[in-house]
Amino acid sequence: MLDINGTWLASYSALTSPVGNPDPEEAAELELKDGRILGQDPFGGMYEGEYTIEGEEWKAQITVKQYDSIAITVFEGVSFPLSIVAAGHYRSPNYFSGQGTVNGIHEIVFNCRRK
Repeated sequence: MLDINGTWLASYSALTSPVGNPDPEEAAELELKDGRILGQDPFGGMYEGEYTIEGEEWKAQITVKQYDSIAITVFEGVSFPLSIVAAGHYRSPNYFSGQGTVNGIHEIVFNCRRK
């Protein structure tokens, strides 16, 4: 089994109703350790959540809170805090991807690479 613990850079694309998509070079930095997720992005979001891994499949639930008072989300009709539910496959020691929803409304896909 691959070890997912470590620091990851996560970028995403909104599939439904995006106001805009962040530059892929401006990724969120996330620390994954023993089922916990902590991190932040350069747009004013602070991430906290949990993940599980079973074989090559992972699942996560993440809350994104605002750490910068001028931060806005890229999702139409949604404000902080955000709730992300996501899942995907982890088959490489330095990369994983997945898809999910934000507040059960907006679909996203994302890619994570080890920092």
